Amino acid sequence: MAKSQKVETRLIHADHEFADDHIGPAISVSTTFRYPEIGGGEWRHVATGWDNLRPNRHFYSRETVATSTRVEKILGDLHGGYALIYSALKAESQVLVHLDPKRIALRDGYSGFHHIVGDYRRINPSLKVIDLDDELCSGDLIWLETPLNPTGEVRLERA
Repeated sequence: MAKSQKVETRLIHADHEFADDHIGPAISVSTTFRYPEIGGGEWRHVATGWDNLRPNRHFYSRETVATSTRVEKILGDLHGGYALIYSALKAESQVLVHLDPKRIALRDGYSGFHHIVGDYRRINPSLKVIDLDDELCSGDLIWLETPLNPTGEVRLERA
């Protein structure tokens, strides 16, 4: 989506590639979805041709569902990159393992994540923890939690 468009327009249309005839995605309470059938009773592996950034279907709710996929698209567009919507400490720890940052900028927030960072530093002691207001370097992981747990404070940050 063009950055020259107003924020209001981008908020409405940034997820257009996932839109169907619904105004917004349905909220699904399902945790798993049907695997695709090739035909003749044969099933293909669900990850064949899978693209996390542009999923063409959903297979497990901790990976993608329509609501989180569309929110990630909108937030990523607004910030000129990618966004990740998650829940559960498993997802948070996997972000650290996958990205293997040299520094992480964070402040306050869910104590469970601070414990995950502490555990991660035991296996990667070179990880430096800095404040969100510190000068950032290329490759830094910015961990912005909003609304803030447990206070509910909403942070409005500029990209």
